[in-house]
Amino acid sequence: MTARPQAGLNIVPIKVVDDITPLDLYSPGDVPVIIKGALNRHPLMQSNKNNPEYIAKLCGDALIDTVIYSNNYTGWAGHKDEKLMRVDKFVRDHMSKKAASSDTDELRYAHSHTFGMPLLCPVLQHDLLVPAVASKQLASLGGFWNLGQPTIFMGPAGTRSELHMDMYLLPFWLSVYFGRKKFRIILFEDSSQHFEGDFMESGRLRKTVKNPTTGQEREVSFEVWSPNLNYFPEASKVRIYEGDVNAGDVIYVPSGALHGILNTEDSFAATTNEMFVPVLKHYIEVCVKSNFANSCDEGL
Repeated sequence: MTARPQAGLNIVPIKVVDDITPLDLYSPGDVPVIIKGALNRHPLMQSNKNNPEYIAKLCGDALIDTVIYSNNYTGWAGHKDEKLMRVDKFVRDHMSKKAASSDTDELRYAHSHTFGMPLLCPVLQHDLLVPAVASKQLASLGGFWNLGQPTIFMGPAGTRSELHMDMYLLPFWLSVYFGRKKFRIILFEDSSQHFEGDFMESGRLRKTVKNPTTGQEREVSFEVWSPNLNYFPEASKVRIYEGDVNAGDVIYVPSGALHGILNTEDSFAATTNEMFVPVLKHYIEVCVKSNFANSCDEGL
């Protein structure tokens, strides 16, 4: 499945590099970067392990959160109908489904929101290593630990997370172990200048619109994969960074960035929100300019 380009959007390609040091990547850390092949030496990329069947065999009895995307739902990332499922059942019943069947079959997306690694599947942690570029995070002094992270994302082609901001406006990295994910990213510097509303708190860009015929009002969200520029003309004023993250690649997304993710192939990925010393200055700037939105001061 591929995303079609839309007229009226300012699409900017995400920078792609073959190799990078943590200092180069995270200083100043205000733009997204894709690091190609950063996972190629990881155990999960070896011996034909990077496939749904291996994950189901290793973690089959683990429970993972699953959701369905709806363009009529204005909550976080457009995800609704949360349901816990066994990993093996999810792989068997949903990973083989394709986007072409979405009219008749639900496309369910799995993410370990309740319990991340290693609690979700302790044995998997030996295969699912933290990328080298993400291994030098700022110490939290024991003040905060998110049980849902590192978070696993797994879904068939066509599943997605619509445009949203992450908790505390934190930056994050994401590793793709099989399949392909397409990212669209709007930097904080652009969204804070051109967007209005509660998107920094709610994580979604949304507004109330009125039907000119009936006068009835309803709430709509900006859909970055199928944007309605009649409702959101301000979207034509921002840069939308776009890039494909393939199996073996890692992407870095900066603080306070709105981002949407489309699985263009069946995919499996791991991610976590992390603070690094070189990006601390940028994070503080974002947090202050946002008027400490999304409790971002707690991330410091």
